[in-house]
Amino acid sequence: MPVTYPLTELPKSMTALEVVDALNARCVTLVAEINDGKKMTTEQFAATVARTFEAALLVFLERLDDATRVRFEVAMLAQYRAEYCNR
Repeated sequence: MPVTYPLTELPKSMTALEVVDALNARCVTLVAEINDGKKMTTEQFAATVARTFEAALLVFLERLDDATRVRFEVAMLAQYRAEYCNR
């Protein structure tokens, strides 16, 4: 299992794929905490996961070269438009 870092403290040397691994490990940790009886409401869990993904996405984007980041952002905007604007 990969080493889990607080996602706001990921080493700058990590690649984008290592950031994705860290995100996955954090989500596994959250689920394990809930399974171990940590009391968390659905809203708290959703907020924690949202913050985790937001932090990881920002770090992930920092690790990409400019051309790849632009392609990724354009794809994300296209996906958003397809899901939410064409209803």
